[in-house]
Amino acid sequence: ALAYLGEAMVFVGSSLADSKLVRLSAESVTDERVVVPNLGPIVDMCVVEPKAAERGGQGKVVACCGTGKAGSLRIVKEGLDVAEEQPVTPRSSAALGCVRGLWALRDSRNLVLVATYSRNETRAVRLGEEGGDPRWIPALPESFTGSRTLHCAPCPRYDDDYDCCVQVTTAAISVVNLRDFSGSASWVASSPLTLAASTARRVVVADARCIHILELPTLAQRANFDFDEASCLATLDEDDDQCLVALASWHSPGVVTVRRETDGAVSIVIPAVTLDTTDAARSLALVALDGGAPHVVVGSLGSVSVHALDVRLGTSSRRRQISLGASPVKVWS
Repeated sequence: ALAYLGEAMVFVGSSLADSKLVRLSAESVTDERVVVPNLGPIVDMCVVEPKAAERGGQGKVVACCGTGKAGSLRIVKEGLDVAEEQPVTPRSSAALGCVRGLWALRDSRNLVLVATYSRNETRAVRLGEEGGDPRWIPALPESFTGSRTLHCAPCPRYDDDYDCCVQVTTAAISVVNLRDFSGSASWVASSPLTLAASTARRVVVADARCIHILELPTLAQRANFDFDEASCLATLDEDDDQCLVALASWHSPGVVTVRRETDGAVSIVIPAVTLDTTDAARSLALVALDGGAPHVVVGSLGSVSVHALDVRLGTSSRRRQISLGASPVKVWS
C-alpha cells in the first residue's frame, strides 16, 4: 500500500517485508525516516533456552519471519525487564511472612495498596504523587489488620465525604472508610469464609457449606443457599434487583452452575455449563459481551474457556477455549 501524507512524506506499507516512511526529493531520491518492522508471516518458531547464568535464565523466541528475499530470523521476545520503581516494604515484613494477595484502591487523592500476608495479617500503604515516598498507614484498626484478606474492592459511598472499600476476611465482611480505615458496616460470618467476589451493588461470599449474598454498602443479607466446597465463584449485576452468580465445586469437576438472585430469592438458571476438562474450575469471571449478553470465563488447569449464557432458555454454548500450559489459570473481570 502507498499513502501520501503531505510534505513529501510517503508511507510504503508491505504485507511481507518491513514498512517504511520515506521523504521524496526533487531528484527522486528517497530518504528513509522510519522503518516499521513486520514479523508476518511467521512460518515457524522455537524457544531457545539460555544458560541459567545468562540473562537471569530468560528464554528467547526465535521466529522465521517473512518470505523470499524479505525473509529473516528474528528474536521476537527476550523476556520482560522489570525495574524496581519504589520499594514498598513494611518494617515488620519478616514477621508478616510472604504476600498472599494485593489490591489497588483509590481515594480522592492517593492510590491505596492493600496487602495480605501468609501470617494472616493485612497492611495498607498510601502512594502519593509520582516520586513521593510510600506511607505505610500506622495504627490500623484490628478489625482491618487482624485477619487474612480474601477480597478487597471499591464500593459505593455512604455519603460524599469519603471513599469506601469492601474488605472480606476469613472471619467477616467490612465496609471500610479509606480516610481512616474505620469500619462503616460489618457482617460477621458464622463459619470461616473461603471465597469472595463483589460488584458495585453486592458482595458474594462462600464458606464450606453455604453461599451468602449481601447488599452494598449496608451489608444487609439478601439471600443464602447451600453449596458444598466451592472452588471458585463470580458475580455479575443484571440490574438493581437481580444478579447472576457462577459457581464451581471441588465435588463436581468439569461443571459450572449459574444461579440468579432476585429480591432475596435464588433460582438455578443454568444447571450445568459443561467444561472440556475433568478438573474443577480454578477461577471464574462473569462478563457482559455482545451487547450485554452474559458470558462466563473459566480458568481451569492449563486452559481458559469462554461460554455464552442464555439465561432465558437455561443453556450455554462454548465460544472459545485456549490452552495455556499445565498450571492452574486465574481469570479476573
